[in-house]
Amino acid sequence: PWLRTPVSFTAVAHVAYVLSYLTAASAALPLIDPLPTSRERVKLGLDAAMVVLGGGMLIWHGVVAPQLMAENGAAARVLAMVYPACDLFLATCGATLLLRCPDGARRRPVLLIVGAFTVVIARDLLTGIPRIGDPLALSLVRESCTLTFFVLLTMAIQSEQLRLEGADGPANSPPLHTTLIPYGAVIS
Repeated sequence: PWLRTPVSFTAVAHVAYVLSYLTAASAALPLIDPLPTSRERVKLGLDAAMVVLGGGMLIWHGVVAPQLMAENGAAARVLAMVYPACDLFLATCGATLLLRCPDGARRRPVLLIVGAFTVVIARDLLTGIPRIGDPLALSLVRESCTLTFFVLLTMAIQSEQLRLEGADGPANSPPLHTTLIPYGAVIS
């Protein structure tokens, strides 16, 4: 029976968009150094919890609550909660990256990825604020943010590949599946 109901293009786009968050966050995982002690893991967990709680309160009061109070359908209400949750996920990943990022040559790709996360969160905040200014100008800003996100991710990929080829040489490069993950984020 579910095959007979038409699937709208926007529903497929929303699913792909939410999956792009996961892919973008997983692109940064190979850049994080493992934590050697349980004490450092607890400290990082507490730092991430502070980001989630603080960001969650801001997102709830600024974006989610007004959208839930609006006279929208069930799908709009679900999306009003899913997208801010994804933004909070990216903010937590970005904070974790900055806290666990090593100094030196590996810092540049991390900063580019965190910049890409920041641009996406800014774009989503603009999308969540209804009727500010000219709709055409707002759409142009959102599309510019999307393109900037992809450019920053591509620059992070290139920066990390150049670092791996220059410093370690091709013999010591990471496994293929970890180097292909960022391309999935750009494609999605």
